[in-house]
This record gives sequence, C-alpha cells and structure tokens, in this order.
Amino acid sequence: MTEFSSPANPYLAKLHGVAASNNLTTINSIEFAKHMDEQDELNQFRNEFGFPKVAEGKRPIYLCGNSLGLQPKRLRTEVIKQLDKWEKQAVEGHCTGLY
Repeated sequence: MTEFSSPANPYLAKLHGVAASNNLTTINSIEFAKHMDEQDELNQFRNEFGFPKVAEGKRPIYLCGNSLGLQPKRLRTEVIKQLDKWEKQAVEGHCTGLY
C-alpha cells in the first residue's frame, strides 16, 4: 500500500466520505468523477477552452504534461490584436500598451 492509498491518508478519507454521503459506493467510478466535476468551483471555466474533436457526444480527457494545454477560445482574438499592432507600429509598438 502506498501513502496515497493508505486509510490513514486524510485526503483519501475525505474522498471516501464524499462518496458515501452521495450514495456512491467507490471513488474509482465514472459516477464519482462526474459528481466531483459538478462540485468543482472551477468547472465554469471549462467552456472557455477549445477541446479537440472526438467521437460524437464525447468530451475528451486532456492530460498532457508536454503541452501548453488547451487553447483558450479568446486567444485567437488577442493574437490578432498583437499582430495588427506589430503591423501598424513595428518596433514602436514595444513602447505602447500593456506588452
């Protein structure tokens, strides 16, 4: 048994408590994962990112350590603004604005 699966691990005990209080039999289930996603206070930001296309009706699970991550949807607009600034101001653009 590792420290992460030990019953003495307070984080693991809390997860088991969440499962039990929501009538879920295990923390190793898709139902538990969905419940935790619904409770996640950051879940509102999920829609601000573009997800790669996969099978119809399925959302991918995106875990990649060698990545910039999922592309923020508003990134394209911000990049275009910077390209336009570069085109119009060239090097002088370094002296204006936020960047």
